[in-house]
Amino acid sequence: MSDKEILKKAIEKAVKNGWKPIELKENETIGDIRTNENGATFYKRKKYSRKPKFEPSMRIGIGIGLKDIILSHDFPKALFGNKIRKTFEVRNDKWHENVIEWKYHLQQMVILSDNEKFKYLKKFL
Repeated sequence: MSDKEILKKAIEKAVKNGWKPIELKENETIGDIRTNENGATFYKRKKYSRKPKFEPSMRIGIGIGLKDIILSHDFPKALFGNKIRKTFEVRNDKWHENVIEWKYHLQQMVILSDNEKFKYLKKFL
């Protein structure tokens, strides 16, 4: 699976779990998502009660950079969830445990290179 496909699947999973990468009006949803190695472009789609009409303005994409997607707080929250992850660590002679799942994964991705971030995301798709 290419980096582009990994990013698209991760974005689709996060959107399905409630992530909103772009501001949407009440009558809009996310339509097409186009990804590349630098980020993603999101296209809005209107929700219609009748047959949809073509609106050229709806084909204007909103681009978001890779780091703005992956390293935001909202994306990992939607992708990994708010469950508690059991971890054990000694800091200042005290035991620390119980990290929220999305925070743990965000910390892991921050230290990785862009290529490694894709490999990391692939494990959770």
